[in-house]
Amino acid sequence: MKRALIIGLGNIGAALVRLVAPLLRGDGDARAEIVLVDHDTYDPGNLASQLIDRDDVGRNKAVAQARRLRGAHPKLKVGTFPSRLEAVPLGVFASSDVVFTCLDSKAARVAANERVWRSGVKLWIDTGVSADGRLARVTVYRPGDDAPCHECGWGPADYAALDVNHPCGSLAAPSTGAPAALGCLAASLAALEFETDLRDGPAAASKEIIVSAAAHTHWVAVLRRDAKCRFDHRTLAAEAAGVNVRDVTLGDLWSRFGAGDAALRVEGGRWLTSLVCGSCRAVQPALAVRGRGLVETTFCTACGSGRLVPSGFHQRDAISRAEVSAVQLDLQLSRLGIRPREIVSFIRPDLTTRSLLLS
Repeated sequence: MKRALIIGLGNIGAALVRLVAPLLRGDGDARAEIVLVDHDTYDPGNLASQLIDRDDVGRNKAVAQARRLRGAHPKLKVGTFPSRLEAVPLGVFASSDVVFTCLDSKAARVAANERVWRSGVKLWIDTGVSADGRLARVTVYRPGDDAPCHECGWGPADYAALDVNHPCGSLAAPSTGAPAALGCLAASLAALEFETDLRDGPAAASKEIIVSAAAHTHWVAVLRRDAKCRFDHRTLAAEAAGVNVRDVTLGDLWSRFGAGDAALRVEGGRWLTSLVCGSCRAVQPALAVRGRGLVETTFCTACGSGRLVPSGFHQRDAISRAEVSAVQLDLQLSRLGIRPREIVSFIRPDLTTRSLLLS
């Protein structure tokens, strides 16, 4: 079964879905699947720069593209996540043959880099365009311990330029201003790399391809692993737990797989342990995975009018059992924002880790 994950459905992604779908079905695999991810909606300004119709305006981008794909390829299985990539369970990455990213910020690419490596994806194709110079870029990564990642070669200035994250969200990235034709060029290059991989098998080297449509030139560079890279290039070895997130409680999960002194981490996510009222600043205890829309949309019980929002001071990479109340232990995993195909890890004090793929 072939499965492609496409993240970002704007200038490049809207064209890419049309090119990747025939490749997935090209070998006659009736079980082929494409998964689309984007939190944004199409607006009237996108009509000039993206391959969409007027009927798509106002629709979530992932939902709009899924609707189009199902009409053109009725036998192709299409999944959607109308959310940011950080909310996509790590198991969705792990089960993909290829991940395409068509993103508009450095922070989003860093998040994708971590998830691709942690999940063990074999092929990641990142894309980008620049209206100045009419440049289209495709970077092909083949993740592994000794393989170069997106952060290899980054210095302090690159990390300083990352988007500023705010408690209520992050500032929207500006439009690239690139025409639809340039996005189609980047999408075509990415699809051709995937087609070559399907036909000839994986190549050994990671590489970057840049095409200047203005100068009619192109460059190809082989990427190298940077021994000083800040990212640890670690891949998780997750075992299938046979646990349904809608049926099993947090306490059951801890009893079956985690010792009492183990901390629990949702890979690729962060725990919210409290929420803060945006009006009166009162703090209310909570437990959920950040960005899953479960407890972050409620109102303050102290003042009755302020909306509760996440705070950077009340987020954790992992939680211990001692930090969880009896009521929270009795909640189903799904009520905590843990989704099917999520990967969670129990970490012991000696740093030994047991990772589980949930269903």
